[in-house]
Amino acid sequence: TFYFELEYGLSSEEALLPQPVPHELQPGLRPKKVRVLLAEDNRMNQVLASKILDKLGYTFSIANNGREALKQLEESPFDVVLMDIQMPEIDGYEAARRIRAHADARVRETPIIALTAHALAEEVDRCLAAGMDEFISKPFQPDNLRAKIAHLVCHKVADCTAENGPVKSITKREYSFINLAELEKLADGQTEFKFDLIDVFLEESSLAMAKIRLGIENKDGNAIYQAAHAVKPSFVLFQVKDHAELFSRIEELATMGGDSIDDLQSPFAQLENNLLAAEKELRQERSLLTL
Repeated sequence: TFYFELEYGLSSEEALLPQPVPHELQPGLRPKKVRVLLAEDNRMNQVLASKILDKLGYTFSIANNGREALKQLEESPFDVVLMDIQMPEIDGYEAARRIRAHADARVRETPIIALTAHALAEEVDRCLAAGMDEFISKPFQPDNLRAKIAHLVCHKVADCTAENGPVKSITKREYSFINLAELEKLADGQTEFKFDLIDVFLEESSLAMAKIRLGIENKDGNAIYQAAHAVKPSFVLFQVKDHAELFSRIEELATMGGDSIDDLQSPFAQLENNLLAAEKELRQERSLLTL
């Protein structure tokens, strides 16, 4: 389920992996665009990743879970798989293991980049143990994704390092409950891009809050954790006020379960209040974009 890397350097966990190095195209290879299979079940993440892949000039297909990813990979060749870790039916770990054990060498040898919200050393190890080649934390930057893909496939695909166009001028507005710096950077002046992400966030965040609320009522820690984990990258993208601290507390209490779920009421109420204020500011931003 999906995020976007703010202006940090590589995390210590990502530094554990081999870093991208330039590859020259092997002689005689036929130029073609990179074909990417995006295995991701979260709608916001699908929209965001699609916009980035399109901006980078790659062709791509979307699979909503690990089972669909394996099926698509068996039916068509892809240069690289972007594999979300937490998906229904078959998660990213199991999908990667099945790909690596596949009888068809074309399927078996397809590079896999793990997509995950948790940049933890143990998760990196688990991804590598499942057969994945690279690791990228969500949310991620287009340049970082392009570098990861280049590291894996540029020695065999010609058209894989498309340059970004000139940076477009942007109008920065200050808000109290959101920060749009990351969105502006990703959108690069494309109003439609911002429209799409704002609209998806407004819809998906409300659904996620309803799921968390129901989980609290039913004392279902797993449901609370899954809903929070799925929507958290969207809060990171829009930098909703206090999101990191509140989600950390909610996930911690949900994992503990039992009576600890009663303690969720306070951080969840604060998260809902901050979200309501953030939604108001996002609607204001959207109205200004339409002028």
